[in-house]
Amino acid sequence: MDQIEACRQEAEKWKKWEKAGAFRNMDRERAEKYNLYRQACIRRFASLYREMDDEALLGILRSRAAELGRNPNRREVFPVYHIFLRMRFKNWPSALRAAGLKPPKEKKRYENRNKNR
Repeated sequence: MDQIEACRQEAEKWKKWEKAGAFRNMDRERAEKYNLYRQACIRRFASLYREMDDEALLGILRSRAAELGRNPNRREVFPVYHIFLRMRFKNWPSALRAAGLKPPKEKKRYENRNKNR
């Protein structure tokens, strides 16, 4: 089994856990287990990160948004993909913007500020 298929299977398993509510209201012990699981997945799929181009990562984000019918938050994306996206695009909002899911931030204008003085 190649890395991509193994990662897809892990992501499917993770989605089932998420739907079952496994990650809601975690106590300290469950949170530690979850973090160990994430770290193990990241080590296991590190070579996959180097192989994936930007478009493949953004495609994963777009497909998850289509599944949910809205922009996914970080916890709604398989942890390995979430971390890959943050490593590649620096932060979560930048990854959403790169995928075309979030409009770019508008710069605030301070024209009204001077009127009030």
